[in-house]
Amino acid sequence: MFTSEQTEPGWLPEAVTACSFDSFSGQYTMPDLEEARDILESAGIPCHLKTTRLDEAESGPQAKFLYELLVPGGLILHATSVLDKEFFNPRQEAEWRTHFETMSDKDFRAIRIEDLTAGMLDRVERLKRAYTDERARRIGQH
Repeated sequence: MFTSEQTEPGWLPEAVTACSFDSFSGQYTMPDLEEARDILESAGIPCHLKTTRLDEAESGPQAKFLYELLVPGGLILHATSVLDKEFFNPRQEAEWRTHFETMSDKDFRAIRIEDLTAGMLDRVERLKRAYTDERARRIGQH
């Protein structure tokens, strides 16, 4: 389902960016890009790679590229959820583990898990509420 720059899918005019990666001297992002693409494809979400070479004024003398994985607009919430779960969250977990390991016992004991998760849990509740409200609105129209 991953399409190249030469093959443009019919949904491309309504496409949105599911994730993006910068590439510049000293940074190689292709493995991350390919992993994200594979995750989307495994979830049945079609994607298209858009590559943009940034102007020298923006990137300096070294060539810099922006790689965007585009998905059909109607699938963006599903795509970002899948990418969060399968790509970004495992990386975030590794960073949290490293952070906790470097903390002093005193600082670690001062942390309350409720304080760390409040923002994420609020976000989940807001998403559920927006979905439920829209579903109720649509059912009420019939």
